[in-house]
Amino acid sequence: MDAWVIINGNLTKDPVVESTAKGVSVTKLHVAVNGVKNDEKKTTYYYVSTFGVLADTCARNLTKGRGVIVIGELDITLDTKHETPRVYPNIEARFVKFMPKGHQAQQDEAPVTPDMFMDITSEDVPF
Repeated sequence: MDAWVIINGNLTKDPVVESTAKGVSVTKLHVAVNGVKNDEKKTTYYYVSTFGVLADTCARNLTKGRGVIVIGELDITLDTKHETPRVYPNIEARFVKFMPKGHQAQQDEAPVTPDMFMDITSEDVPF
């Protein structure tokens, strides 16, 4: 995966906590990002996976409705099992910033910088 993205949205569900066969923590987040395109409100939904220490921190601190800013690698999955094909954007998170519940960034807010986030190393990722 080479496409890095930054998203700012809110959790639509409580985090789902799992672990790999090797015992590495995995926390899955469902994030809704609201925006405007061609003067129409639009919501895009992302699946976000976190690993290791970051996964543990997200599991302890996040609940449905909480705002997050996520930086990670984008992977697109195409599901053709249905009559109408569905596209699922998945993000493997490297950084997660916790925001107040229901928070959406405003134009005049300070820009997001990497020092605002918790870092994980390649040892934290199980593959």
